[in-house]
Amino acid sequence: MTRMLTMLAATLVLALALAACGGGEPYGTREGPGGRLLVNERGLTLYAYERDTPGRSTCNNLCAQDWPPFAAPADARPKGKWTIIARDDRLRQWSYDGKPLYTRTTDKRPGETTGAGIDELWRIARP
Repeated sequence: MTRMLTMLAATLVLALALAACGGGEPYGTREGPGGRLLVNERGLTLYAYERDTPGRSTCNNLCAQDWPPFAAPADARPKGKWTIIARDDRLRQWSYDGKPLYTRTTDKRPGETTGAGIDELWRIARP
């Protein structure tokens, strides 16, 4: 009985912690170079690609290997400026204010921005 109560208490604590984090949303903001920037659930910087058009990703195949799309799970729901687009590869991708979002494979820790300005086409996504 004690073990069951302990497990129930731990589950309740976890649920409250997730609720305090904004409902378990997979995205957020943080301070970075040049001000606030958008980040994923791990705190990694999100990027926008200048060749994308509103609501449509043009970064596919080899591009998507270096710039993984910020995937939206099947149960994800749009909220405010955060929306979900369907990609050519049939994956769902988060977008912000109409711009599809990506991470950079060379960013390993929160706060890194190794993708900023690459080919003058990749920009840090900002709120």
